[in-house]
Amino acid sequence: MANNTAYVADRTANRLYAFDLVAFTTSFVAVGSDPLLCSMKPDGTEVWVANRAGGSISVVDTATLTVTHTITTGIPTNPNQIAFANDGSAAYLAAAGASGVVVISTSTYAVTGTLTTTGTVLGFVVSNPVVGQLAVSTTPGTSSFQMVSIPGGGLSSVVAVGGLTNSGCLAYLANGDQLYIVDGLSPRIWIFDPTTLAPITNFSPTANSMFSGVSNTDSSRFYFTNDTDLYYAAYPGNAVTTVGALPNPGAQCRGMAITGDNTQLVITDTNNNRVYVYSQPGLVLQHTFNGGSNPWGVVCTPRTPPPAIVMIV
Repeated sequence: MANNTAYVADRTANRLYAFDLVAFTTSFVAVGSDPLLCSMKPDGTEVWVANRAGGSISVVDTATLTVTHTITTGIPTNPNQIAFANDGSAAYLAAAGASGVVVISTSTYAVTGTLTTTGTVLGFVVSNPVVGQLAVSTTPGTSSFQMVSIPGGGLSSVVAVGGLTNSGCLAYLANGDQLYIVDGLSPRIWIFDPTTLAPITNFSPTANSMFSGVSNTDSSRFYFTNDTDLYYAAYPGNAVTTVGALPNPGAQCRGMAITGDNTQLVITDTNNNRVYVYSQPGLVLQHTFNGGSNPWGVVCTPRTPPPAIVMIV
């Protein structure tokens, strides 16, 4: 597909939609059962879709919008999030309740091993866009996260996040300087230094649950929502700006992505079955797509920065 394109997983229809963000046209391909989140290979040639009910991954060729491989993960249910090594050589799958992160070769499309974590994986993993590092949400007695070195698999200590009630959304700033943990239930956003693992700051701009977040490509903003409203935290400084309400009443936003050219922000709304396209950084609503029957995860071409992560409820 041509740039810019947003790929959205529809959990109920078992489809991956491709929304052309220039012509504002729509196409789709059938994937596995309950496709929750999707991630793009670093070179932009494939979108990998985690099929939560079927325990598989559908690999979609972005040039032809066809499924070229179906990967059996060995995990019966709850494959949630996929991250890629920055060179595209491996994919890393996090599944809720697993004891580690599954490693998959992107050349053979076969499982090659598991990176063991401390405690149970919550189902979310993101790759640092600058260095060989994964952040994985885990629950060894308390909501927390771990850093995993790749490709070797060396583990950091477990970092407990103070007051966290559900470490759902994880996202890096596009330059790799900050790791964001969006606590959907507190609600609060925690920011950590990914090198020292020291907390930088935290803030709670809303009393409503927060579910998703994404950095823009020049690292000047980290966008997030509380279902009905859009916000961003500036970088550096992390000052929060309230953008305002999303277009449709009763919105339930579960996915966010930025186009690699940094010109558009895409947000999925599962309650109204809509996909909103905003200009970036101007934040003018450009288009509203019919999002099918249950739009969740979203990723845009070209694949920069790493895809946004959404919290499961």
